[in-house]
Amino acid sequence: MSRNPVALLEYEASRCPELAALIAKIDSMTEGEIGKFPVKLPWMRKALLMLKREHTSDQLAASLGQWVTDGHLPDPIGEMRRWEGSDTFVRIGRTQLEIHYGQLVWFDASGVWIDTIRCQTVDPVLVRQTVSCGPARRSEYMEAVRAKARQLCPTSVTPEPLERIRFYRPA
Repeated sequence: MSRNPVALLEYEASRCPELAALIAKIDSMTEGEIGKFPVKLPWMRKALLMLKREHTSDQLAASLGQWVTDGHLPDPIGEMRRWEGSDTFVRIGRTQLEIHYGQLVWFDASGVWIDTIRCQTVDPVLVRQTVSCGPARRSEYMEAVRAKARQLCPTSVTPEPLERIRFYRPA
C-alpha cells in the first residue's frame, strides 16, 4: 500500500507545531525558501514542495474557473481525404490557404477542416483534387495530422499532454 506524503505531513503537523505553522504560511513562501527550511526528515521537504505545488495549482484553477467551460464535445464522424493535386492555394472564407501534396483534410456535414483550420464553405477544388481515405472521427483525423507533423519534425520534443490542449476561437 502506497502512502500519501501530504497526508503523512498533515499527520506530522498535528504533532509538531513548527511544522503546522510552516504549512499555514506555505502559500506565501517560495519553493526555494521551502527547500532551505530545516525539517527532521528529507521526505517532509518533498511533501512540503508537493503541498506547495498543489496549492498553486488549486489557486490557478480557481482564478481561471470563471473562463473555463468544462464539458465534452461530440466526436463527429466525417470523411478523411488526402490532397493529390500539386501544391497550391485553396479558398478558405475570404482568404486562401496553401495546401501541399499528401496533406490530409476532413469533411463533415457542416464544412471542412484543414489541419486546425475550419471552414464552412468548401472550395470545389478540395473535393475534386482529393481522394478518400475512408470515414473517420474527427479525433482520428487530428491524430493523423499530429503523426504527419511528427514525421516532418522527428527531433522536436513535445510532451504528450501539450498535444491534447486545444484552444478554440469562436466563429
